[in-house]
Amino acid sequence: MSFLSAVGKRRLALIVAALFALGVLAMACAPAEDEVEPDDPEEPTEEELKVGGEIIVANNADVDTLDPGQYTDLYSGRVLSQIFDTLILMDFDGDFQPGLAEDWDIDEGGAVWTFYLREGVKFHDGTEMTAEDVKFSFNRLKDEDYGSPRRGDFVVIEEMNIIDDYTIEVILKEPNMVFMTDLGVGYIVPKHYVEEVGDSEFAEKPIGTGPFAFVEHRVDDYTELEAFVEHWAGRPYLDRLTFRPIPEVSTRIVELETDGIQVMAEVPGEELERLADEPGIKVDTVTGTNWRVLAMNTDREPFNDPNVRKAIAHAIDKERIIETVYPGTSIPAEGPIPPTSWAHDPEFEGRSYDLERAKDYLAESDYPDGFEATLMISEGEEIYREAPLIQSMLAELDVKIDIQSLEWGTFLERLTTQDFDMLRVGWTTNVEPDSLLYNTFHSSSDQFNMFGYENPRVDELLDKGRVEPDIDRRTEIYREAQQLIVEDAPGVFIYHDERVLAYRDYVEDMKPYFTGGFLFKTPFVNVWMSK
Repeated sequence: MSFLSAVGKRRLALIVAALFALGVLAMACAPAEDEVEPDDPEEPTEEELKVGGEIIVANNADVDTLDPGQYTDLYSGRVLSQIFDTLILMDFDGDFQPGLAEDWDIDEGGAVWTFYLREGVKFHDGTEMTAEDVKFSFNRLKDEDYGSPRRGDFVVIEEMNIIDDYTIEVILKEPNMVFMTDLGVGYIVPKHYVEEVGDSEFAEKPIGTGPFAFVEHRVDDYTELEAFVEHWAGRPYLDRLTFRPIPEVSTRIVELETDGIQVMAEVPGEELERLADEPGIKVDTVTGTNWRVLAMNTDREPFNDPNVRKAIAHAIDKERIIETVYPGTSIPAEGPIPPTSWAHDPEFEGRSYDLERAKDYLAESDYPDGFEATLMISEGEEIYREAPLIQSMLAELDVKIDIQSLEWGTFLERLTTQDFDMLRVGWTTNVEPDSLLYNTFHSSSDQFNMFGYENPRVDELLDKGRVEPDIDRRTEIYREAQQLIVEDAPGVFIYHDERVLAYRDYVEDMKPYFTGGFLFKTPFVNVWMSK
C-alpha cells in the first residue's frame, strides 16, 4: 500500500491537459465561414476536482475486531463505522437523520416500528440490501449464542415481519423510548455472506454497505479501506482511508507535523495551543458525551465493601489529575451524566476530594489498616502519567497500588470478563442517558457492567426510563439513578473530556464528532483534500 496522496498528481494532470488543449486552439488559424469551430474542452467540475487522495488516520490502538456486532472499543468503532451503515444516523447536532431507512413510522406508543428501506442499496460485493438483511442483522445481535455486547439493546425485539423487500416491521416487547438511539449501533450485515463464510471469517474480511470497503488489515500496522463508489449517499471524495495504530501521543503528534498522518484525535491539553499555532495544522474541539472512571470490581474483596469504595472516591483529587495530565481538555465529573446530555443536573454534586472523610470511611470498613490491590491500565502516555497520581493519592490511605499496564486487546478481554481489582477506563456514547447508564450499571448487562454493580432500585429506574414517554419524567428518573450510583460508589467518576481533533489544513470539511468517532462520508458530510 502507499501512504502518498494521489490528489496532487490527479489535479496536475487535469490542469496540464486543459492548458495543452487551450494552447492548440490559440495556435490554430481562424476557421473559414463553412468550418465549425470545435467546442472548448470540457473543464472538470468542482465536484470532480475534489475526488481523490488518501487520508491516513492515527488511531490510539489497533482494531480489536472487524465484526460490527462484537466490538467494544472506540478505536474499532472508528473503522467499522466506515465499512457499515445503520438504519438511522445521528448528525453533528445529535439529531436523527435517515440512513439505510429513508423513513419510518412509530406506533403503539413506541412498541411497533416500521422502517422503509432505500431501494438499490448495494453491499460491497454488489448484492442488493433488503429487509432480509435487516432482520438477519438484528436477530444476530440479539442471539444469546452469538454473544454480542450490544445484545441488551436488541433483546427488546419481540418479532420482525418483512412486509416486502424494502419494508420491515419491528415489534418490541414493550414501548421503548431509546430504540431509535440503539439503532445507531445496529450495523446492517449481508445475510448471504455471513451465512456463507461464518462469523470468524466475516470478522477478518468484512463486507458492508458503508462508504468505504475493506481492503486489508495487518495487525498492529494498519487497516486499509477504499472508496465504495456505489455508496447510496454518493461516492466518497477520498479514494482511500488508512488507520494506523499509534499508542504514543508524542509519536502521533510528530507524524502529524511531518505529514506522516493527516488526522488524529486525543490531543493532550498542553499541546493544544502549540498545535493550533503550527503552520499547516488545524485543531477543533467539541464537548464529548463521555465519562472517565476509576472502576472497582465490586465482586472482589476488598471492593465488595461499600466503605472501601467510598474511601477511595474521596481520596482521588480530580482537579489535580486534570491540571497535571489533561489541562484545557477536561472538566471534573460529578457523576456519569455529562453536561452534553439533556438529563444532566447542574445542581448535582458528587463525591469530591476530602482526605479526612476518606480516612473516616476506611476506618469504618473491614480494612481500616489499608490493603494491597492492582490497578489495570491500557498503554498510553497520558494514562501512564495519571496512574502514578492515583497510586500516590491512595497511598495516603495506606492502600498500596501495583500498576499493571496491558496491551489494548488484553485490557479489553480482562475488562469484559471482570478480571481485575481496579481499572482506569472511559465510556463514550451519545446524549441519550440510557446509553450512558444502562449497559454499564444495569445488573443484566453481561459485558459492559465492568463494576459487577447491582442495585435493584437502579435497575428499576433504568427499566422505567426506557418506556417512559414524558421527557421531564425521564429526566427525573435518570437523575435519581445517577444519584444512587454515585452514592454506591462502584467507581470514581474523574472527568468528562473534550473531543479534540487535529488535522492537516488541506483536509477539508473535517469536523470533530461528540462520540469521538470520525465522519468522513455521510449524507451530511464528505471530507476531501485540497492538496
